[in-house]
Amino acid sequence: MKKIRDCLDRFLRFSLIIGILAMVVLILLQVAVRLLGITAAWTEELTRYIFIWITFLGISSGFRDREHTRLTLLTRKLNKRVELGINLIGNLVFLIAMTYLGSKFLYQTYLSREIAYSIQIPIYLIALSVPLSFLLSIIGLIISNLYESREEESG
Repeated sequence: MKKIRDCLDRFLRFSLIIGILAMVVLILLQVAVRLLGITAAWTEELTRYIFIWITFLGISSGFRDREHTRLTLLTRKLNKRVELGINLIGNLVFLIAMTYLGSKFLYQTYLSREIAYSIQIPIYLIALSVPLSFLLSIIGLIISNLYESREEESG
């Protein structure tokens, strides 16, 4: 279980770091070519799509590490185990709904056959970030909760 958790964590961190570095390079390139009087519209479009991907992958990382926004007014007065259970169920309901809606969105963009103007890639590759990130969130959340419950039992 720990190996899967660590592998998912490394994948997310690596993807986020590469995405942020790519954005920095693209923005610097865009500034440099504008100073030369050249327009490179593809850099702006590609930066925007990378930003979408790192945003949704960041959501996955946040859910796995429980760093997302949540209301704890009622649950913090409960037993720790009950609180974890309620949070897990609430998060899973939300994540499953978002995975479903993101999949519908992905399917619609796939059927539209729309292509990104400057970089000539199908828009559904950008839309893929939504269901994939929420699916990774579900996997990460379940693994994280299983790992924590095993640690509590053993120590």
